[in-house]
Amino acid sequence: MPDDERLRPPAVYDAVLASEAARGDLSAFTDLVLRHSRMMWVVVNRILRDSGEVDDIVQETLVVAWQKLPLLKDPAKIKSWLMIVATHRALDHLRRTLPETTIVDAEALVGGAAGPPEMAERAAMLAALHTALGSLPDLQRLSWELRELGGYSYSEISSTLDLPESTVRGLLSRARRRVSLQMAPWRSS
Repeated sequence: MPDDERLRPPAVYDAVLASEAARGDLSAFTDLVLRHSRMMWVVVNRILRDSGEVDDIVQETLVVAWQKLPLLKDPAKIKSWLMIVATHRALDHLRRTLPETTIVDAEALVGGAAGPPEMAERAAMLAALHTALGSLPDLQRLSWELRELGGYSYSEISSTLDLPESTVRGLLSRARRRVSLQMAPWRSS
């Protein structure tokens, strides 16, 4: 890539790189990786909470990004798209490992000795939560997961999803209301 391309504003440069990478330019994709892999690592690490799996999930994200990059409609959105892909991969990993963690930590979660009835009830409640989250529109679900599972601030969610913070607050409000309604039977009386 000519040096004058590097003088463009970062978003414009990213769009150029994304367009070239989508056409199969490995050098352009490498530049995108160098520009954004650290932020992807931070996003995944935040969600997985210092799990030893962070590097693997970022690597999986890059493979998926390389394969799906030609499907990206707006190359200028490459940064937020990469962060969304990384977030989805990390949350998918959490979902795959959640049942094991839930059973191991069931005693701590229900307080005191956890027998089969308590563990079964907890598993049913988590299944209901999974169903409730699955019924949310994508942006509401992703905002909820980033906030509640990833511990992201409104500002961080806004930056990750490339949305105004006021939109993120609205998405979260609607998501929480819907999840709360669907989880009402599980609240203690």
